Amino acid sequence: MNLKQKNGIMGSRRKFTNQYETKDIYKYYIENLDEIERKNGYGITYGKFRKILSKINEAIMTDVVINRSPYLMPSVQFELFVKKRKTKTGTFITKDGRTIRYGPVDWKGTHELWAKDEDAKKNKQLIFHLNEHTDGYMYCFDINRRLRSPRNKLYSFKPMRKHKRLLAKQLIDGADRNAYEFEPYKIENT
Repeated sequence: MNLKQKNGIMGSRRKFTNQYETKDIYKYYIENLDEIERKNGYGITYGKFRKILSKINEAIMTDVVINRSPYLMPSVQFELFVKKRKTKTGTFITKDGRTIRYGPVDWKGTHELWAKDEDAKKNKQLIFHLNEHTDGYMYCFDINRRLRSPRNKLYSFKPMRKHKRLLAKQLIDGADRNAYEFEPYKIENT
C-alpha cells in the first residue's frame, strides 16, 4: 500500500505525525479499482465501507479480548495482544527525609478527597490505584515490537475507548487473567 503522506513525515522531536483515517483508506481503495471491479459493484459508498471496516475491527478486537488470542497483522507483521504487567508501586525517601510514594494515581478519588479535605489538597495528598481486583497487575493492548522491521518503525496502535472498556469489563467479571500470558508469535527467517 502506498498512501500519500498527509502533514509531512516528521514532527517536532522527530516523531512520526502522519495519521491515516478511514477517509484516506477509502480514497485509496476507490482510486485503485480497475474498470472490471467498478462494473461488478466493488465501488461501494463511503458509509458502507465504514460499516464493513467497523465489523472487521470489532471481530478482531473481540477475538483478542474475549478469546485471548493474539492477532497477527500480516501486511505489517505486527502482533496485537493484551499485555499483562505488574504495577510499579512503592515508596522512597528523599535526601531531605521526605517519604514519597509512587504508582498509578486515582485522579477521580484524589479530586473527591481534595473537595472534602482542604489539608489533603494543601499537602497534595494522592490516592493510588492498587489494582486489587487483578492482584496488582495492569492489562493493556500492545503490539509485539520484536516483529518490527526498520520500515515498520513508524506504525503505532491506539485502541478505541470501547475496546479498553471491553477489556476492563472482562477483567472485572473475573475472566481467567492467566490466559493473557502467552508466548509471542515468532517469525523465522527463511
